[in-house]
Formats: sequence, C-alpha cells, structure tokens
Amino acid sequence: MAQASAGLHEPVRVMVVDQDPVLRRLVRHALDARFVLSEAQDGFDALDAYLEERFDIVVIGERLGSCDARQVVEYIRGQANDSRTFIVVLFWDLSPAGEFALLHAGANDCLRLPFYREVFRARMEVGLRHIRMTQQLEQAYMRIEAQMRTVADLQKKLVPSLAQEVPGFRVRHLYQPSGLASGDYYDCLSLPSGGVRVVVADVSGHGARAAFIMAMVRTVVRAGTARGASIEYLLATTNTQLLETVGDESDFVTIFLADVDPALGRLRFASAGHCPGLLRVGTQVEPLAASTPMLGFFPLEFRVEERAFPPGSGLLLYTDGLYEWEMASGEQLGVDRFVALAAEAICEPTVYLDALMHRLEEAGEMPPVFTDDVTALWVETDPTWRSVVFRVEAAPTQVRHVVRQAVEWAAEMPPEMRDAVELAVVEACANVVRYAYGEGGGVLELRVAVAPGSLVRFQVVDYGRPFDPPERWGLPEETSSSGRGLFLIHTLMDRVHYGRMEGANVLTLEKRWEGACQNCM
Repeated sequence: MAQASAGLHEPVRVMVVDQDPVLRRLVRHALDARFVLSEAQDGFDALDAYLEERFDIVVIGERLGSCDARQVVEYIRGQANDSRTFIVVLFWDLSPAGEFALLHAGANDCLRLPFYREVFRARMEVGLRHIRMTQQLEQAYMRIEAQMRTVADLQKKLVPSLAQEVPGFRVRHLYQPSGLASGDYYDCLSLPSGGVRVVVADVSGHGARAAFIMAMVRTVVRAGTARGASIEYLLATTNTQLLETVGDESDFVTIFLADVDPALGRLRFASAGHCPGLLRVGTQVEPLAASTPMLGFFPLEFRVEERAFPPGSGLLLYTDGLYEWEMASGEQLGVDRFVALAAEAICEPTVYLDALMHRLEEAGEMPPVFTDDVTALWVETDPTWRSVVFRVEAAPTQVRHVVRQAVEWAAEMPPEMRDAVELAVVEACANVVRYAYGEGGGVLELRVAVAPGSLVRFQVVDYGRPFDPPERWGLPEETSSSGRGLFLIHTLMDRVHYGRMEGANVLTLEKRWEGACQNCM
C-alpha cells in the first residue's frame, strides 16, 4: 500500500467516487489548483485505487454500484486502519440516523446535495487543515520516536547480558520490554565473598522517564556494590535519591535485593514493595514477601532477612508484568496463580525460564499478551561445588594448622599443587594476623570451595583494618619493607582478588588445574 502523498507543501490528492458524471464534474470545478483530483465510478474500483495510492481526501457519493458509502468508510477506517484520510460523504436524501451511522463509521463530514460551491470549498478547507495538522503530528511523533530509539539504544547498554557464567552458580534471565524503553532492572553482581548479589527492580510507568529512573537505580546498586555497601545501605540510598529527585511526583520503585553466599550456605535479602521472590531449597518453595513499602514516597527503615541456602538451592525474582495479563477467560492471571505455576517450574531438575513461559501459556489457554515490561532472574548454586568454613583466632599458632586442614579437605586438588597452594594461603592468613588485627587479635575465617576436578577457591576473611591493595602485584623494591608476601601469593595462585564487603576484608585466591571447566574460570 502506498504511503499518504501530501507533504506539508505538496498538492493535496483528492478522489471522488460516484456513478453520476455531473456530480464528479461539480466536485472538479469546485476545487482550486492546490488539489489534484482522481475519479472513480464504482465503490470497489475506488478502494482498489485507494490501495494503490492513498488519497488525502475521499469524496463519496450515494451511487457507488457494487457497495454503499458506509462500506467504503468502514473499509478505510477498519481494514486499512487509516485515520488520516479525510472523508466527506455527499447525499441527496439521508435520515439523521443514516448520517449518524456514517459519522460513527468514520466519516469526517456529511454534506447535502445540491451544495453551494463556497460551502463545499469551505469543507475542503477544513479537510486541508485536518491533513496539515495530521502531518505535523506525524512528523512530531517521528521526532519523538527517534529520541525514544536513542534512549532505548542507550538503555540496552545498561542491561546486563549475563552471557558469562558466574563460577559456582547457574544464572538465567528473561527480559521483554513492553516498548522501546523499559522501567525494569535486573542484575547479577559478583561479590568479594565468592557469592553474588542479585537484584530485580520495577519502576512505575513506561518510556523515557521510567528508563531514566531505572538508570539511577542501577547506578546506586552497581556503584554501592563495588564499594562493598550492604543491602540496607543500597536500599536507603536509592530511596533517598528518589525522594530528592522525584519525591514530589508519583514515581515509585519496587525492588528485591539478595546476597547469596554459597560458602556459608546463606541467603540475605530485603524487598521493598516487590513481588514475592521464590526460594527453592530441595523440593520446597517459599515465597519471600516484601518487608517494607515501595521506594520513593517517604523515608524508610530496612530490615534484612536470612534463609539457609544449601548447595543446589535457587531463587527466582521477577516483575509483575509476568502475571498482570488477561487469560482467554478475560481474568488476569494474578500473582497467586503465577506463584503456583512458577513453584512447579523451578522444581524441575533443570530450570529454564522458557518452560515457565510455556506453563503460563497453558494456564491462559493462549500465548500471553504482555502489556507491561516482563523480567525474570533465576540463580541457583551449582550442586557439584563443595564448600566449608573454618573459623579460628587470628594467631600465628592457629594459622598453619587450619590451613593444613583446609588443604586436606580440598582433596580433589592434584598432590603436586598442594604445597604451593598451602604456602600462598598461609602467607595470606599471616598477613591478616600481622596487619588486619595487630596486637588486638580477632577472628579469621577461611572459606574453601571446590569445583570437582577443576578449581579450588580459598577466601581469607577478617573484620580488621581495611587493606589498600597495590595497583600491580609485582615484586616490590629492595628497599621496601612490605609487599613480598603479596607478590608470592600472586605468583603461586592463578587469581588473587581483594574486596571489602559489609565491614569485612575478603582476599580471594583461586587455583585451577588441567581440565578445568570453562564455567569455573
């Protein structure tokens, strides 16, 4: 189908359709040079011509042969979905009910015959203004759409791909924005503890405004996590930012934040007005309800809850778009039905979010037609990983003994590798004794995780003075009194990383051996 022809300064294309040549001639003589006229005698012929090259104005008489004026109007407005073309119906004798039916079908004007030329020209001027205004609106919409595409392109760069596997975890996600720009946010961030921080948030509304607020939430979460901020701090900071930025508006954010620590077998979480997260432990599923209202309305205090999270456990987070859609019955699916379906899906041996979508389709007896952004995030600990935590007093007499225990516990490690690994871990623990606590003493945690046949991870955790790691883990200058131990650790291990998390120093040391799985690297 051809596009509408008239630009803002181009001639206006008009088609008149009627079997009466006198009527067609009257219309022709009533138009000035701004209008280019085409003629048709039959209604179906007129529609064929319309489909070949859309007209700006269609003038319809009563004598159309194969169809009537109302059928032509209904086709243009209905099947062709054209609200742009200006339609005028000319009639000799038409009841008020008939005129109402034509206007209701989509005609812009009805004019009784015979008409005065000046009146007809005035009606054409109305049509001309309609066309020009429509064109201006279309151009404005195109500019807005171009801007929205720019916003959407930028937002795509903010949405994590989660393409890389997180060592020790299985992570899957689903993301379907309802428009060009979305107010949903999801993420999975590695923590110094070897765990992950997962988040799903939902900003009220749609479009550029929701995308802007989503970017603000993302910035707070990512920047805060990089600095070792707690869940409580992130929620409080996000709420403060919203109050300062859009506090006098109707915008709000619901959010679910959770830290999964496989070494401790622990889940810490808080939800502000968000949909219940679904925790699966074994074959049991527990909904995790919100403990505080949504963010953005008033100051709040946040409470973090804990649950056991043994190996193989999983957590499903999502937004309300997954259950706020109409089934074939006309009812909304609703959160209760969704939770029941999702609980079944996440208890399958392997969890795929596509399978969850299939269950939704079966429940609704039709493919879901989502009117809101749809987001889901599934994270579970790899059941093949083993982990243990040793806690001892940070004293020289305790360090070597507990490290020897930890190395022996990691029995999968090749024998030729054990001495080097033990030396590196002993040096790391000795640094804690010397520098983190000094003479005051304290508690040292040694967390060990093993991916069978591929990788061992040691994490030395203390709650003493923060450590300022070097930019490069190279050999220190001969005149330097420190740094040789760190160089030794970095030389003996494949990966060394320091981070501070919720008041704790976490030094992570990893060693891989031949045949290590890619997901563990």
